Amino acid sequence: MLIQTIINRITAAITTGVDIKGWLIIAGILLIYAAISIPIGLKTRCLTITPLPKGWAKKILSMIRVLIIPVIPEELLFRVILLPHPFTEKIPEMQWMMIAIIFLAIFIFYHPILALTVFPPGYPTFLDPIFLAYAGLLGLACTVAYRVTGSFWGIAFIHWLIDWLWIYCLGGRTKLAKYDLL
Repeated sequence: MLIQTIINRITAAITTGVDIKGWLIIAGILLIYAAISIPIGLKTRCLTITPLPKGWAKKILSMIRVLIIPVIPEELLFRVILLPHPFTEKIPEMQWMMIAIIFLAIFIFYHPILALTVFPPGYPTFLDPIFLAYAGLLGLACTVAYRVTGSFWGIAFIHWLIDWLWIYCLGGRTKLAKYDLL
């Protein structure tokens, strides 16, 4: 039963596309994220403008790398597998929101655990309260987009764009300096 639920959720999320209305909502979510995170990040120096990697090959490889890890596994786990699919699983709205809040909290606290166990380059950044606020805002953005679109592709795009910009344009590379990020 559990395996079938997971398969159904993954199938539904991957086969659900994002229509024009969904992309407009995603664009709005990204603008809200930027309006909140960039001014705070620049003021606190949590974000610093950094040059992109040189050469097109490195730029493309960096984009692919961020998509493969962390975006795809994190979105599959924290949104697609753990949350009821918004269109195929009919549950009361309040119940869906409670489930979403629980897994959003787990998504936030997963980052320090990751840094202290299998991803040491994340230490101490992944324990920083400002970084965790960003992770929470990212998780909230993806959760809202998933609730509205029901699509893996929209949430993967949001997560990928925000992570890629942070790592390669806003100082994330220097915060994760022990990790080969191209």
